[in-house]
This record gives sequence, C-alpha cells and structure tokens, in this order.
Amino acid sequence: DPAVIAATGEAFGHFQMQLAGLDGSSLHETIPDFHNTKKRLDTLFSHVAEDPCGRAAEVQKEIDYIASVREKAAELSVQFANGEIPKRVTHNDTKCNNVLFDRKTKEPIVVIDLDTIMPSFIFSDYGDFLRTAANKVAEDCPEIDKVEFDVEIFKAFTKGYLESASSFLT
Repeated sequence: DPAVIAATGEAFGHFQMQLAGLDGSSLHETIPDFHNTKKRLDTLFSHVAEDPCGRAAEVQKEIDYIASVREKAAELSVQFANGEIPKRVTHNDTKCNNVLFDRKTKEPIVVIDLDTIMPSFIFSDYGDFLRTAANKVAEDCPEIDKVEFDVEIFKAFTKGYLESASSFLT
C-alpha cells in the first residue's frame, strides 16, 4: 500500500529529525563497521586472494564485477570516514514492521526496534529500506532474474521521508 509506505518514510524521517541535534559520536557502535563498505570489500578480496576452499574460480565473473565497481561502492564509506558526510543517529533496520501504526487510521505512531541505533550516515537507513521494500522478491531469492525494483515504492517512501527529514538534511 503506497500510503503505508509513505507513512513509513515519514516515520523514519521524523525519527531522524528528532535526533538530528544529538551528536552521533556519543553513541556506542553496536555493530562495528556495519556500514563500512570499504572494510567489507577489503575483507572480501582478502578472502578471494586466500581462496581457502578453492571456490573463487566458480564465481570469477561476479568477483571481476565487484572489483570493477569496488572504488565507487566504497566511496560513501570513505567520505564518511573522512568527515565529508555528517555522522548522524541512524536506526539501521528501517522497514515497515519496525513502525507501529494506528490500527484505524494507518498513521505511524512510533518507530520501534531500537537495538541497532548507532552513529552512521543517513544513506544507510534510506537505502536499506529501499533495498528490502522496493525489491519485488525476497532479498535471499536465488533466482536473480526475478529481482525487480519497484519504482512506486521508491516514490512513496521518498515522498514521506522527505516530508519529515528535509528540515535537517544538508
């Protein structure tokens, strides 16, 4: 339901807006390097080089692709580490079932599941919602040809999110 998706975006935007003045550096990083793409890619390619199980050749096409976009994929992590992107309080598990809704009005009441709140960058919360909600199949679907991005979900979430979050985004 696009209205529920927009309301979810509004709820997470409002959540982050309420915490925008809090210095994210003062929070404990509950999952160290959770959104550190550069570190994750460095770890991946270290394991590829070691190839302890002798299986890297089976996925060489995929490894080559990731290597070709490695620098671009890590760009936000590098900018964040260099202080070019503001450190903010983020939820890190943005999805519809982490918002309580009024049963009758379907309006969001409160964001829940706060165990993953930590300092990070806003792109993580925004992108994580879209990665799961705008994908028309389960995120672990083995049939890659069925993966499809739902633009209507993207539009609805973005509209709701920006209605609440635009006041503090730079």
